[in-house]
Amino acid sequence: MTEPSSQRRDVPRFLIRASVLVALNVALAWAVLWAAGAYRSYEQWETDSILYATPKNASFDFVSLGTSRTRIFSEFKDNYDFVAHDLGLRFLNLAIPFGGGILPERLFLENFFERGNRTKAVVLFLDPFTVFSDRLNREHRFVYYEPFRVRFLAKLVVNRFPFERIATYVRSKFGRYWFERGPMVKNRDGRVVDIAHIDPMAFRKRLNGLYPEKLDESNFERYMQDVVRIVDMAAKHQSKAYIVLLPTLLGEEPGYAKVMAFLAQCRAQHPFALYDWSKSMQDPKFFADHDHLNYEGFKYLAKNLLQPALNGT
Repeated sequence: MTEPSSQRRDVPRFLIRASVLVALNVALAWAVLWAAGAYRSYEQWETDSILYATPKNASFDFVSLGTSRTRIFSEFKDNYDFVAHDLGLRFLNLAIPFGGGILPERLFLENFFERGNRTKAVVLFLDPFTVFSDRLNREHRFVYYEPFRVRFLAKLVVNRFPFERIATYVRSKFGRYWFERGPMVKNRDGRVVDIAHIDPMAFRKRLNGLYPEKLDESNFERYMQDVVRIVDMAAKHQSKAYIVLLPTLLGEEPGYAKVMAFLAQCRAQHPFALYDWSKSMQDPKFFADHDHLNYEGFKYLAKNLLQPALNGT
């Protein structure tokens, strides 16, 4: 009779001790997550992380959103300096590398405004392939490069990112990389594509890589709504919205006509400025590869296309 009673008394003790142990481990994990990122601060050209580079209560002439084609605005310090110093425009680049999609860009823009920042213009450099793929949106690896933030974790959950991506966001902050990482500085991309000696099949291979799910209709409808939400977010914060298609040497990309038709219809209810530069600057001297501008190409675009557009000329 006493033995069962003793066992019953041991159960609550075990649960209490287990709860304390779990709480201590959770507290330790939170401390590690905080230590792994809270003390760092980077300039835009020193990191691929958007959260690290996003300030508080700052004002800008424009913020840029897009993929690696737009990431070059700040990936290379000389590009950043040209816009900031030569053109005199203060900007924040929210574009992500590695073919990132439109949904992560919306979340980064939300975070930008939630931190009390202001901008005269929001420029979405829209690549058609970003709205046809879940893999480039909810399954993108951008979470690996971002520091742990409770609010951003909540955004991932609310926007139904896969559990694997959410787990990666948290788990990756316990690796050596997060404690050893430092600023990375690349000055400029001086490469020039040798278009005459490129295998024509390389163009097809590149396009196939950009459209892993082909022209998925359900993805298109879902992610074009994120484009609309970005435009509406800009208007809500008294920022002028721009949607721009950047120059490439790939020709007309799959889904281009569908995207342009949607944008033309959308403008009636959600005003924004639309610029299609996809067929501009076709001289290979402006390109580092098929679809990324080199330093000279970037300077030409920033001075002769982007600045006049922002000035309304």
